[in-house]
Amino acid sequence: MVGSVKANEMRGAETAAQQAAMKIGLAKDPNRGGATDWFTDPATQQQILDAVRPAVHNHNAKNKIT
Repeated sequence: MVGSVKANEMRGAETAAQQAAMKIGLAKDPNRGGATDWFTDPATQQQILDAVRPAVHNHNAKNKIT
């Protein structure tokens, strides 16, 4: 686990996090069947958090979740 971000509406927040991870070059790990919870690791932990946290916070704000 790299880190955590509070999200009250899981599905949309998870999608936002996955899309943010892919934008910084993470790819689904084929050794895990391409599941979206597992990615290859070309980015640092901080780069992942810096991409995912704002994406989830933006999702929360759009959906009025604090």
